[in-house]
Amino acid sequence: MSSPNPRRLSEWNYAAAASGIANTTTAVTIKAAVAALRNYITRIQIAHDALTTGGEFVIRDGAAGTVLFRTPLQTTAQELRDIAFDPPLRGTAGTLLEVATLTASGAGGVYVNVQGFTGT
Repeated sequence: MSSPNPRRLSEWNYAAAASGIANTTTAVTIKAAVAALRNYITRIQIAHDALTTGGEFVIRDGAAGTVLFRTPLQTTAQELRDIAFDPPLRGTAGTLLEVATLTASGAGGVYVNVQGFTGT
């Protein structure tokens, strides 16, 4: 049984930094917390340069929080991949969303764009 459609209060998007996530495991906040409301993710686009070290890319609910989405990163460059979430990924009310690479990539950057909405 699917959950009811949340009431959409505002749409948001996050665009990758010019150099992407490069050689770090430091998380990047993609959507700030909104008091008493949830952040939802409807789509992401992910691509990466050739990487020295492969690893994993994650979307987390909260700072170093629960992993909502995980995908491997190979060392071979990856063309832009578009992923739709239906139903949307749902964060906890009043909690930020972040992305991270779990292993420093060495050379190369990981580029992610995210679209979603804030709702009840």
